[in-house]
Amino acid sequence: MQATFTKLKSGDWGIRTQGFVPAKGDSVDVKKKSGATQRVIVTKVVWHDDDVAICAIKHVGRERKPAKKRVIVPASEIEPEAIALLEKAGVPRDDISQDDLDWAMRQLHPETAQPTKKPRGRKASDKQRSYLRRLAKRALLDEPYNDEYHGALAAADDPSLTSSEASRLIEELR
Repeated sequence: MQATFTKLKSGDWGIRTQGFVPAKGDSVDVKKKSGATQRVIVTKVVWHDDDVAICAIKHVGRERKPAKKRVIVPASEIEPEAIALLEKAGVPRDDISQDDLDWAMRQLHPETAQPTKKPRGRKASDKQRSYLRRLAKRALLDEPYNDEYHGALAAADDPSLTSSEASRLIEELR
């Protein structure tokens, strides 16, 4: 009895089972090409015979929430002090959201401030993190006791690392 992923005629991903025919709502462990397994739930049996079945599925634990609409504010409508503050926080001038602007205005005018989180800029990509790790490890081969290199290596695994911070660390290590 085994199950593998397959593309359905609809274009969605489904599973092909051999040795058993699952029912709607059954939880099935599916083997990927990499050898790893993933659990899915059968939403519909599309076709089956005595030994093989093709089923539509939904992934377990992959419920997506609708994305919050991001409103971009033109820089021409923002106070220069707010732009400077946001750029210092790592927010690009051409990508200032209403939430970012609200944060900056609360910083500039504390009398209206309510507790909030500082905008962190965009998250560092996996490619940036990987490159930063490689550079830090290479630098540590030459200077194994350098705290700056150990810090850069730890930063690569920090989930709050922003793209601008990663770029700065990469430049310092080059």
